[in-house]
Amino acid sequence: SVKSSSDLLDLSGTTPLGVIGFDPNAETTPLSALDQQAPRSESFRQIRTNLQYVDVDNPPKVLAVTSSVAGEGKSTAACNLAISMAQSDLRVCLVEADLRRPKVADYLGVDSAVGLTDVLAEKIALEDALIPWSRDLLALLPSGGIPPNPSELLASEHMKEVLLELRADFDAVILDTAPLLMVSDASITSAAADGAILMVRYGKTTADQVAKSLDALEQVDARLLGTVLNFAPTKRRGYGYGYGYGYGYGYGSENPRQKAYARLRKRPSFRKQPTTVKPVTPETLSSTQHS
Repeated sequence: SVKSSSDLLDLSGTTPLGVIGFDPNAETTPLSALDQQAPRSESFRQIRTNLQYVDVDNPPKVLAVTSSVAGEGKSTAACNLAISMAQSDLRVCLVEADLRRPKVADYLGVDSAVGLTDVLAEKIALEDALIPWSRDLLALLPSGGIPPNPSELLASEHMKEVLLELRADFDAVILDTAPLLMVSDASITSAAADGAILMVRYGKTTADQVAKSLDALEQVDARLLGTVLNFAPTKRRGYGYGYGYGYGYGYGSENPRQKAYARLRKRPSFRKQPTTVKPVTPETLSSTQHS
């Protein structure tokens, strides 16, 4: 299983966009980005910042958030990334494009009975399906009713038109998609977007699953914007809070040199060597005086 950013670097060839620490309260309070003092909130701000440098000349605007399999935290990541972007004064639309097991609307406390599927079926106009959320912090397009043919709807020309319209009206469009290795929905949506963010769960997602997900994106010419290691273990040191894995980004009271020195002292080779005192002879004394 994948357990570090270096694992993702070796698998994908790109530096991960960020690392999100494990939070035991995430299940009951999934929208951690609303608390700007929370460590997980800082992680999403870091991902938001790193996305700005993916392509400075042509920054991605429509982002698909996906994973290899279920349970890797893609839906909560999509919600929190959208909130983090909206907090930076961007006009953001969050789209619940997982038409098989939608969860975004539940996390945001919104009714998803009418939404994307109704727009694609031309039952309702796009502007009428958008829901302003949290005092117009962002706009949400719920999934709507679960259709019998999600892949066909997502691959339709009407879906492309919806994305074009959203692109014109918003600064950022975040698409929560289905897992890549379960169905073809995520590959289709990622190809229609400007790129995909692949969520990887620490200690659960295997290297083989990541490799197959990358192949699935490549087969449809979808662009990988980057990976995110999720549920990484956290640890406390002193009065600070730091991540055990990732960019070395954290809050701590210890001096980095002190920590490095402490690690060095634990090595078996780090021992004081006995000092050998050479006897003073007329020859050595003469040589010293000469020099």
